[in-house]
This record gives sequence, C-alpha cells and structure tokens, in this order.
Amino acid sequence: MDIFIIMILLLAGVLAGAVTGLAGASAVVVMAPILILILHMDAYTAIGLSLCTDVIASLVAAKVYHKNKNVNLIPAIPLLLFAFVGITLGSYISVSFPSSLLSGATGMGILAIGILIIARKNKKKKPLKILNKINENKTLKYAILSLIGLIIGLVGGIFGAGGGMMLLAALIFFLGYTLHMAIGTSVLIMAFMAFFGAATHYYYKPFSLIFLLIAVIGGFFGARYSSIIANLASERKLKLIVGIVFAILGLFLALKSFLNINLF
Repeated sequence: MDIFIIMILLLAGVLAGAVTGLAGASAVVVMAPILILILHMDAYTAIGLSLCTDVIASLVAAKVYHKNKNVNLIPAIPLLLFAFVGITLGSYISVSFPSSLLSGATGMGILAIGILIIARKNKKKKPLKILNKINENKTLKYAILSLIGLIIGLVGGIFGAGGGMMLLAALIFFLGYTLHMAIGTSVLIMAFMAFFGAATHYYYKPFSLIFLLIAVIGGFFGARYSSIIANLASERKLKLIVGIVFAILGLFLALKSFLNINLF
C-alpha cells in the first residue's frame, strides 16, 4: 500500500477522533472531506469509512467523559431509539444519491455547523419556557424527543454529518444539558448511531477493511487525547477551534463538489 495513503488515513482518523472528543461531532465532518478531497474516494464510501471510525472514536471519548461524570444517557433514550430507525433509513436512501450531490450537500452541512458553533453564545443554556411546558406533559415530551431522534438519524444516515451536532443542540436546548454534559452524552449515543449507519453503508457498498483499520488506529488516539483536553478546556476555546475547522473543511468540500457537477 502507498505510504501516502496510509499517512492520509491515519491523519484523517486522528482529526476525526479529535473533533469527536472535542465537540461530540460525528467523525464524518472531518474524515469524509479529507478522504474525498485528497484520496478522491466517492462520497458514499468515504462516509461509510468515517462512520466506522466514528464508532471507536465515540466509545473512547465517551469513556473519558463518563470518567469525568459528564454523561447522562437516561433522559435521551427516546432520541437514541428513534435515531436507530432514522439512520438505517437514511443510509438506504443515500445509496442512490449522486456522489457529487452527496458530497456537496455534506460540505454545505458542515459549513453551516461551523458557523453555528462560532456564533453560539457562551452562556449556559436552560430549556426555553415553551420547552418547560412540554416537559410537564410526558407523553408530548417523549413524542417530540422521538421525532427529533428520527430526524437526527435521517440526517446522519443520508449525509453522514450533521446528526451529531443536531443531537448536541437537542440535548442543550431541549433537555438543558451543559456543553460538556451534552458532548459526553452525544458521543455515547453517536457510537450506537454510527454503528448502525456503518453496517448499512458496508452492506450496500463494502469498503477496504485495511483502510478502516488504519483509520481506526488514528481515531482511537485522536479521540482519547482530545476528550481529555476538552474536559479541561473552556467552552469558548472549544467552540472557536472546532467551528473554524468545520467551516473551512465544509467550504472547500462544497466548492469542489458543486463546481465539478455535470448537469447534463
């Protein structure tokens, strides 16, 4: 195997693990653009490899967050269960998407996520008044949480990216989690979501297991050390670093994809 390919896969894995540990985002937001832009993989294969790497990276990060008492899974179980359904359906739908359209849409989503992270205020979030009223009605609360989980799963399954950040937003704004608690809980949920998405992607379009092994090694170390740093860092530093990285990667991926689309 070409040493250049090995180095890119390792780098992609490390960076993917880093954003998972730092921001609770799917490894896809970093890894997929790198594989598409540098190794010229088709979008579906790149997303499948990224989701597999995300499983390991998320589990490693979740262990560190749990050790620091920043995981609270029970209130988010409805999100998790319906996200399984959504990500399986989304992965099935995405297999028929044109590669250029899929990578371009992924890039636009990553760019939007980066902008939202940068613009996010540093104050701790509390549930809005209307959400407090919803929380008083358990049936309505769980119905809405289930719907949000389904949407998050669909987005993650179709585009490979965005699901993690939508989950993070739901935990912060709907359940009132702090940023660190939201990240810790989201990476644990994303480990399960990524597994379902990765299995579906591999079923429809198998990819190299050697490539996966190399990427997973990088993802393991990236997630472990970034999550340790994240538990010590301030919210302000986290949002600036991750937001800028997402915005740059998303912009380059979107521009490359849309400029190369053949309309005829």
